[in-house]
Amino acid sequence: MLLRYKGSGLTGSSFTRPALLAILFFACQLYAENFGLQVVDSAFDYNYLDVTGIITSGEGNGFGIKASVDIEPNFAMMFSIVHTQQSKESNTYLSLGIAYHQLLNKTQIPSLDWIMHLSFEAASINDKHKHKHTQTPNDHRHISHDVGLRIGTGLRYQIIKNIDVYSDMSVSTTTHSTVHIRIGATYDLTPSFNLYSSYEFSDCDKLFLGFRYLY
Repeated sequence: MLLRYKGSGLTGSSFTRPALLAILFFACQLYAENFGLQVVDSAFDYNYLDVTGIITSGEGNGFGIKASVDIEPNFAMMFSIVHTQQSKESNTYLSLGIAYHQLLNKTQIPSLDWIMHLSFEAASINDKHKHKHTQTPNDHRHISHDVGLRIGTGLRYQIIKNIDVYSDMSVSTTTHSTVHIRIGATYDLTPSFNLYSSYEFSDCDKLFLGFRYLY
């Protein structure tokens, strides 16, 4: 297992409480109609498949695939895989989770969605370093694995007919506690195909460029 960062970040028990509160929130919202609570529609479609190219500041380049499908009017299941590689290291991240989405203010801002998400993550990091010995160089490979949680919230807003922008802030405990801040935009080519790009600020910044298919 990878060593966990024990500094001032959210680790261990300090992350458990907000994660449990998020799970409780999702459970209550999922059965909101049973409690007589009003469920507000969403401005956007959350049934889609993303195919992405990724450029990072420290983990090389790679690709990503993300699928989202609504299981209830305001709930979507999400799955994603991200793989990046450079000369002596490759990184693979798997994620499975749930997102809650709804209009933030139906009357005053009819095209602004609020999104909250919680997911389980698994990471595999493959380090390959070459060490020179007395006679021949040998390759030594070290593979590390870790699992964790990611919890976050964000906004998505349609600024003009074919363009929407979004922002998201999340905290992940996978490999070590890290804050991720992402901003991006989506352009509608057709009702079923979109172009999108985003930039994520974290311990390893990432640029995402890709296509989205709405089904």
